[in-house]
Amino acid sequence: MNVKRSLVSLCVFAAMAALWPGAAPAQAVEIEVWVTMSPAEVNQIQALLPDFERSNPGIEVSVSGLTWAVYNDRVVSAFAAGLAPDVLMTGASFVWQVANKGLGIPLNKYVENWDGYADFAPSALQAAVYEGNIYGIPLQASTRAIWYRKDVFELAGVDAENPPDTWEEIRQVARRLMRWEGDRITRVGFNIPRDILHHAFLTNGVSWFNAGATRAAFNTEAGLEALAFWAEFAREMHYRAPGVQAGPLWEDGYGMILNYPPTYAVISQVDPDLWEKIGGPVVMRNRRKAAYTYPDWLYITTQSKHPDEAWAFIEWLTRPEILAEVKRHSMHTPPRRAVFEHEHYAGIAGELLRREFLEATLPRLRFRKLARPAADDR
Repeated sequence: MNVKRSLVSLCVFAAMAALWPGAAPAQAVEIEVWVTMSPAEVNQIQALLPDFERSNPGIEVSVSGLTWAVYNDRVVSAFAAGLAPDVLMTGASFVWQVANKGLGIPLNKYVENWDGYADFAPSALQAAVYEGNIYGIPLQASTRAIWYRKDVFELAGVDAENPPDTWEEIRQVARRLMRWEGDRITRVGFNIPRDILHHAFLTNGVSWFNAGATRAAFNTEAGLEALAFWAEFAREMHYRAPGVQAGPLWEDGYGMILNYPPTYAVISQVDPDLWEKIGGPVVMRNRRKAAYTYPDWLYITTQSKHPDEAWAFIEWLTRPEILAEVKRHSMHTPPRRAVFEHEHYAGIAGELLRREFLEATLPRLRFRKLARPAADDR
């Protein structure tokens, strides 16, 4: 009996000691996060972390930036050594590796009761879905729509309020926007990006591979049409030729561009008034109208010992008010509708980004069925 009383007393004293001031606190859970973002964005996340940690006591987060130049080496080495972070950011085309190489865990159980999922652009969500499993949540989108200089259009006698959108219309206008000074090209009519065949095939209804991804599928009439047209168009623009001495869009070096998002940040820093002269977005079409979206997304690694806490961080970082604070430093297209209600997107640049989201990023091509239905396209 005395033994039982002694045990009870010890339990009571232990409980009181745990509550006593100065008692050793429970050890905090540490979450490590690697993101492929600019230093300004990383700094902004770090500045906002106290908000997360106040709302999630017992969780401490460390966020580090990772450049694409060292991404593969760092990630492969970390996984091989069993030192992968809890949360990792990756690019649009990596879902196959994340799923099949056992790098990330499915997030279906977290997403199924999360209302925020329906607020994302389906075109951005689908990049992180593989065989019915959701492996990531998009943090930013890089959508390829056409932007143009309205002042250059006017100088060339082109209606800036009725921009071209078909392949042939774009080529005809690009010819008129070219500027030569002697034998030098000082303005290119239209940029031909390195990934132009993605856009050419997409807008012509061409697939790179068959359904099983076992053979090429672009040796078709539509595929050959796309290859021939864009090869000739690139030659006509003298793109990247030695005689081209054109500057970027904001220096009148291009009349039209198939946009790369950092353009937004540069224009906002270099000449914010130039937004008055920028037109777009224009979604390109030929046999069909479509735009590519390259989202970068976050996933929870299989080596994380704290997946629930890692998910709490992802959910917090992708909240509209947090995402707006972070993405205003890069001007990538935010992948959520509600972000555009933030005051940072009240100006002309924000309005153009909002239009890009609605007209180019939001629509979804139904390559595969999402594990959870997204909101209707609006």
